[in-house]
Amino acid sequence: MKVIFSAVLDGMVTGQTVTSKFMIRCLSERSAVTVNSQPARGVLFPVQMVRYLVLTAFRFMLVRPSVSYIVLNRTRVSFYIRDLIVIILSAVFAKKLIIHVVGNDFEKYWMDIGAFGRWIYSWICKGEVVFVVLGELMEEGIRSTLKKRNLYVDFVKFPAFVDDESIQYISSSCLRKLKDDSRIKIGFMSNLIPDKGVFEFCKTIEVLSKSNSNFDFWIAGKKISGIDYLILDELIDKDRVAYYEFISGKSKWDLLCETDIFVLPTYYSTEYLPLSIIDALVAGCMIVSCDTGDIGEYISGDNGLLIESRSVDALKSIVEKLAAGDVYKYDRLMIRNNIISRLDQFKQNALDKLL
Repeated sequence: MKVIFSAVLDGMVTGQTVTSKFMIRCLSERSAVTVNSQPARGVLFPVQMVRYLVLTAFRFMLVRPSVSYIVLNRTRVSFYIRDLIVIILSAVFAKKLIIHVVGNDFEKYWMDIGAFGRWIYSWICKGEVVFVVLGELMEEGIRSTLKKRNLYVDFVKFPAFVDDESIQYISSSCLRKLKDDSRIKIGFMSNLIPDKGVFEFCKTIEVLSKSNSNFDFWIAGKKISGIDYLILDELIDKDRVAYYEFISGKSKWDLLCETDIFVLPTYYSTEYLPLSIIDALVAGCMIVSCDTGDIGEYISGDNGLLIESRSVDALKSIVEKLAAGDVYKYDRLMIRNNIISRLDQFKQNALDKLL
């Protein structure tokens, strides 16, 4: 089976770019995949866009794929300059169009693309269209939005993943790195958007580092231009938190496997299921997060706790509760094995339905 896969693969590392690269590997296990890389923003963006448009048309005419797979960019501008040509060529050349939605903001996207964009969807939905979504709530939201225009499509759920190579590395790494002291390591990993809860975590570090010297804190994530990170910078200067602008591969897994509690108190409006939480579960961490998107479906008393969003007091209280004794009692290998089993089932079920 021939597949053309269209997505932004370069530029800033996000859940969407990581998802795209993982899906290419998965699809390549069962089909012949031609990658149609969409340009990221940059100095040469106008030149890259012209090249992208030409190459996209050429690839569809040459490959004539059975399946066109696109990871939706979910903004008005991206719809018209990146995704529209793929959608139109898919309707002409491909038997099936698969649209992968990563963020929880489809209704806003639907309104932003305007009447012409919605008409394009009405046109392509006459053929075989499948939406890949992260979970039940996202499916219900998209289905409801499309139903208003009497559009009906199929859905496949593929909420989360970790590649096989990483799982194999973590298996040996987790067994190696058993706790050999009483210090508690607490971490946060995400792009440092305020609504991800990074400043609530920083304020919690301020309080806990004064009252308890038994904690080691770390934060990993890229700072966003135009945002004041004074509180984080002060914590770094005072050696109260280790900061990593970017961490990946074995370095990321080593750090997570040494971490007891992973904190991501996100209330980000388009959040659904952060991959960093899945990564932390695969490494056997206890999770502290908020009931945002579908996060609550993955967090129970056995692997973490949910807190009220925007509350430093709630975050501080939960971390102290875990550190008081529960953190030494949880079954790290059970947490890891449960999520790995669940991820494998997601992958096999999704690929069976997609191809």
